[in-house]
Amino acid sequence: MKVYNENKTQVLETYDLELGKLKADKILKESHAAIPEVPAITVETKVAEITASGGKVEEIGGKQYKVIEEFPNGGKTVEEIKETPAVPAKDAYDEYEDIQVYIPYTAEELAERKQQKYEDRVVELLRKKYTLNQELAILRQRDEKPEEYQAYHDYAEQCKATAKTEILGG
Repeated sequence: MKVYNENKTQVLETYDLELGKLKADKILKESHAAIPEVPAITVETKVAEITASGGKVEEIGGKQYKVIEEFPNGGKTVEEIKETPAVPAKDAYDEYEDIQVYIPYTAEELAERKQQKYEDRVVELLRKKYTLNQELAILRQRDEKPEEYQAYHDYAEQCKATAKTEILGG
């Protein structure tokens, strides 16, 4: 599927999903004009037109044939006359192609994403040592078990510092 810029004026070969997002969209591929109805033309109508214009028609085996060419030896080149089926009318329509549009994040969205990435990384680092249940138990019992809480708190601060260095750059 093609990826276009925000204005849908240019196909993008490369784009950075850290700095923007893709949104499903459509682009006009082709407009098709309306097709008028064409009525069926019967064999009888065609025979009448051929004979009216001076042509010859012969019936062979119950079918009508137009004489294309006659030869001196009595042979003939003929073409079977067949009914032309009706063609129903078609409304005009537009054909669209599914595409993706690259929408760059705003400065605010980039800041929010960076903050969310930082918070997710802090939680990821915390989970290496503490499960969520362990963390909640330590926080509930912080007054009863201050040493355990202090160890958790120190580790959490260390996780924040690590995430800050990795994600926020300082």
